[in-house]
Amino acid sequence: MESKKISLRCTLALCAFILIAFALRAYQLGAQDIWWDEGRNIFTASRPLAQIATAPELDIHPPLYFYLLHFWIGVAGLSEFATRFFSLGFGVATVALAFRLGAYVANRRAGLWAVLITALAPLFVDEAQQIRMYTLVIFFSALSIYFLARAVQTNRAAFWIIYALIAVASFYTHYSFIYILAAQNLYLFFRALQTFRARADTRGLLTRWIASQVAIAALYLFQLPTILRQTQVYGNPSMTPPPLSQYATELARAFLLGAKIEDARVAPVGLGIIVAILAALAAVYANRREKFAARGVGLLFAWLAVPLAAYFLVLQVSPQFTPRYVMIATLPLYLLFSIALAQLARRSLAAGALVALIWIGADAFALQSNFTNPAFFNDDTRGVAQFIAEKATRDDLVLIDVPFPFDYYYRGVAPTRYFFVDIHTAADELTRLAQNKRRVFWIRWSKSDTDPRGVVLFLLDKYAAYAGETSFRGYEVVWYEMPRDAQFALAPAPQAVSANFGEKILLTGYAYGGAAMLDVNAPRAQVGGKAWVVLWWKIIQPVKANYKVSIQLNDARGNVIAQDDRLLINDRHFGTRLWRAEEIAVNVYTLELIGISPGDYTLKVIVYDPESGTRLPVGSGDMMPLGSLQVMR
Repeated sequence: MESKKISLRCTLALCAFILIAFALRAYQLGAQDIWWDEGRNIFTASRPLAQIATAPELDIHPPLYFYLLHFWIGVAGLSEFATRFFSLGFGVATVALAFRLGAYVANRRAGLWAVLITALAPLFVDEAQQIRMYTLVIFFSALSIYFLARAVQTNRAAFWIIYALIAVASFYTHYSFIYILAAQNLYLFFRALQTFRARADTRGLLTRWIASQVAIAALYLFQLPTILRQTQVYGNPSMTPPPLSQYATELARAFLLGAKIEDARVAPVGLGIIVAILAALAAVYANRREKFAARGVGLLFAWLAVPLAAYFLVLQVSPQFTPRYVMIATLPLYLLFSIALAQLARRSLAAGALVALIWIGADAFALQSNFTNPAFFNDDTRGVAQFIAEKATRDDLVLIDVPFPFDYYYRGVAPTRYFFVDIHTAADELTRLAQNKRRVFWIRWSKSDTDPRGVVLFLLDKYAAYAGETSFRGYEVVWYEMPRDAQFALAPAPQAVSANFGEKILLTGYAYGGAAMLDVNAPRAQVGGKAWVVLWWKIIQPVKANYKVSIQLNDARGNVIAQDDRLLINDRHFGTRLWRAEEIAVNVYTLELIGISPGDYTLKVIVYDPESGTRLPVGSGDMMPLGSLQVMR
C-alpha cells in the first residue's frame, strides 16, 4: 500500500511538472513575430516535398526536420502559434524523457528533479517557441542515449536496432549529432574494456556495437554528397575562434540562463546557480562511500563532455560559434545536477529544497527576462509589412535586403522583391526594376549583410529625390520619389590615378559629382544636397588591419565641412585584412552638404586604421586631394 502511495505521488508530481513545462512553452507562443530563421524554415518546408532536400535554403542543415514540418504545416496551418507548436511538442516530450532517463540512470527522485529542472530551463523554453530543428534533435539525441543504455544493459537486438534508427534520424535532423555519436562510441569503448578486464564475454557487446555503427554509417551515406556540397560553401573567414575562457563562459550562460538575459544581470543570477551546483556536488562528495546504484552515469558524463570538447576543436578550424550548435549537451548537465540534488535531498530534505529554490529562482528570473524584456523581442516584421501595405501603391516598388520573413506578413498591392546587391550590376538592375515606378521603398534589416557598402542608398541618393524614412524594431525604411525614365549608373569611367597608401593599398581611380543634379557627373553639388564619390582600390600586399577610408570636404582654410568614413569592403564583403594580394574593389561614399555656404571646396581621401587611428602615408603627407567641388545654391 505504501509503495502504491509513493507511485501515485510520483505520477501526480510528474504530471504537474510536465503541465508546467507545457504552460511555459505555450505562453505567448504566437505573440512574437516570425523572424529570419523561422521564415526561412517555413519557406523551405512549404516547398514541394521532392524539392526540399536540394533547396538552397537548407544552408548547412539536413532535410528531416523540414520534411516533418512540411507535413505538420499541411495539417496545422501556417499561423505563428501552429507552426511553433511543432517545436513545443518535442520540447515537452524531452521534458518527459528526462524523467525516464533520470529514473533509469539513478532513481525516480532524480527523474522528478530532472523533469522540473528541464521544464524550467530558459534555453529549452526559448527554443521550444521557435520554428527550428533544435528541440527535435535534442529529443532524438536523448532518445538515442536512452536506448543505447538499454541496449548495453540487456544486449537485446531490438534495443540496438531502435538505437541505430534513432541515431540515423538524429543525423538527418542536425549534423551536431556527430558529437553525440562520438560520446556514445567513447562510452561503448570503455564499457567493452571494463567488461574485458572483468573477464566477462565481450563478444556479444562488440558484435552489436560494431553492427549498429555500420548500420548508422550505411543509412547516412545518402546524405554524404549533400554534406560535402554544403560544407564547401559554408564558412566565414572573418570569424576567429573564441578563447577557451569565452567559450566556457558563453556556454555556461546559455545552458544555465538562456540567451535572453541582460549582461548586467548575468553575474548575480549565475552566482546563485553556481552555488546550487556546488552544494549538490558537496552532497555527492559527502556520500561518496555509500553505494550509489546509478547506471550509465559515465554515459551522461560522456554525453556532456565529449560534445563540448569536440565542438571547441571544430571551432579552431571553422569558427562558427553559437551555443545552440552544441545545446545537445545541455540535457546531461541537467540530469547530472538532478542526480546530485536527489542525493542532497536524501541526506537533508531542507538543504535539497533550498538548493532547488535557488536554481528555480534563477530560472524564474531568466524566464521573466525572456518573456518581458523588449531588448530580446523579435524584429517587428509585422509592423513593417503593415506600414508598406498602407503607404505603398501599385505604382511603387518595394525592395528589401533580406528574403525572409517579410512576405509572410505582407498583404499589400505594391510589388515587392528581395534585392540581392552586386555592386557591379546593381545600377542596371535598379534601372530595370524601377521603370515607370512613382516611388521606391528600400527596407533594410539591421542584421543584413546584403549591401554593406550602401550601394542602393548611394544610387537612390544620386538619382532620386529623398521622400522620407521611418524605423521599426530591427528595420529601417527609406523611400524616394523617382524621376521619369531614371537611368542609374554607379559612375562614369574613373579618373585614373596611382596613389600609394603606405605601400599597402593603392587608389587606382576615382569619380565624383553632385547628387540629384541635371548632370550628376559634373563636379558641382547643391547647398542642402549631397555629393557622391566612387573610389577604385587595389590591395598591394596582405595587411593585418581592416582599414577605413575617410572622404573629407575641406574649405580654403582646411576645415572639414563634410565627411563620410566607411570600412574598405571587397566583393566578398570582407574588410582589408581578408583581401587577397592584388585584389580590386569598388567603394562608394556620400557627403551631406547641409549648412554649407556656396563656394569651392576640396575633396580629400584618408586611409587609416580604426583601432589605432593611425593614418597611412601617401605622397608627402597623410591625405590625398581628389579635386575641387563647387557647391551652388
